[in-house]
Amino acid sequence: MKKILLPLICVLLSGAAGAGVATFLAKPDEKSEMDCKAEPCPDAKSEGYDKAPEKTEEAYEKEAGDTDFVKINKQFVVPLLENDKVTSLVLTAFSLEVKKETSEKVFEVEPKIQDAFLSVLFTHAHSGGFSGSFTSTAAMEDLRRRLKEEARAILGPILIDVLITEVVRQDM
Repeated sequence: MKKILLPLICVLLSGAAGAGVATFLAKPDEKSEMDCKAEPCPDAKSEGYDKAPEKTEEAYEKEAGDTDFVKINKQFVVPLLENDKVTSLVLTAFSLEVKKETSEKVFEVEPKIQDAFLSVLFTHAHSGGFSGSFTSTAAMEDLRRRLKEEARAILGPILIDVLITEVVRQDM
C-alpha cells in the first residue's frame, strides 16, 4: 500500500507546486477571460488596437459580384529531381480572380499564362519549394506571390489574385 501511496502523493504535490508557481509568476495586470466576464475588459481601441470595421452582408455581395474566377484549363505537372532522377511529381491547378467581364482576355492569353506558370513552378521546384513541408503557409505564399507577379505582367490590372486550387506530390 505504501508503494502505491507514495508516488500518488508525489504527483499531487508536484501538480499543486506547479499551480502555485504559475499563479505566483502571472502578472497581476493581465486579465484572463474569466476576469473579463466578471468585469468589463478594456476596449480594443483604448488599448491601441484598431479593429477592422465589420462588413455587412451587402458589402460581401458587392465584392463578390465585382470579380470573376477563371480556371486555368490544364493542370501542371512538375517533376522533382534528385541525382538526375525523378523522385516525385507535383500536380498543381490554378484559378485566376479577375475583374468582372474580363474572362475573355484571360482565355486569349492562356498559353502565355501557362508558360509563365510552368517557369515559376520549375524555379520553385529547383529551389526546394516542393521539398519537405511544401504546403506550409510561407511556401504557399511565396509561390502565390511569384505566380501573381507573372500573371500581372501578362494580364495587367485586370488580375486580382491567383488561387492555388490543387497541390499534390506523388513520391515515386
